Amino acid sequence: MYNYKYISLATLPFILYVSALFAYLMNWISGFQFALANLIATLIVLVSLLVFRNVKKWDKVFLGVGVVMLALLLFEYSLINYEKVTYEVVAEHDPVLVNPDSGIYVLVVYSELGTYIEDATEMKEVMQQGIQGEILTMQKINNRMRYTSKNQELLSYIKSANKPFQQMADNVNAYLQVESPFVDTFLQRDDVDGDSAGLALALNGLFEQGLFENEQRIAVTGAIDAKGNVKEIGSADAKTLIAAKNGFSYILMPSENVAEAEKAKLMNALAIDIIGVDHIDQAVREITRINNTR
Repeated sequence: MYNYKYISLATLPFILYVSALFAYLMNWISGFQFALANLIATLIVLVSLLVFRNVKKWDKVFLGVGVVMLALLLFEYSLINYEKVTYEVVAEHDPVLVNPDSGIYVLVVYSELGTYIEDATEMKEVMQQGIQGEILTMQKINNRMRYTSKNQELLSYIKSANKPFQQMADNVNAYLQVESPFVDTFLQRDDVDGDSAGLALALNGLFEQGLFENEQRIAVTGAIDAKGNVKEIGSADAKTLIAAKNGFSYILMPSENVAEAEKAKLMNALAIDIIGVDHIDQAVREITRINNTR
């Protein structure tokens, strides 16, 4: 026969953990409260282990549950370190012309994490003092973002992986299969991070190979894989603002980011054509179309 008292005590810590995790991800509780709930859940099973250590079979059950809860407590504890991060601030950066003859510009932004300050106006004033360019967007950091960042950091300790910028360089070189002096020069910069320059770099490499012509100024953003597929990037709204502010008539970006860019265009009454692409070949065709219609 089942002893429901033992079953309840063995499952209660998991119920408390899952409930607290759900509440945390929904922004109903803080990281400190989530950590406290995990601690309470662990204490429940440890006390149960002490009280029922002489009960046949259940002593092993409570020991196993205790080990799992301790592991979860350690796994989630570092979330407390992310509580201080309150905003992601994106500021303008001058577009970068990789090859002076290509007319294809890389869109770059400054991205900084603001800490402790909850008020958006105060945060903007504080961050603007340490950033050269004008702040374009500010995103409030929620618990789901904190949880994702924590897991990515922990994963990086146990799984070797290239950083986004290095992965971008590898993908661009794998796609082009031919060295490009201008692309190589850009990849040696130490003031650029992330992978959103991949599409523009690959296009510059193809231009250098003479595979298409371009006589227009075109702003480009987008990550790529080694096969030339264009991948979603961040801060598409800010990059659209930068492109329009710098007088670009066209901006090429991943199709997945077009909706975000169109929203920024509408809200700020921007005079710029937003062109979404899914592959570098499509981007080349769009550049050719732009040149043929001017």
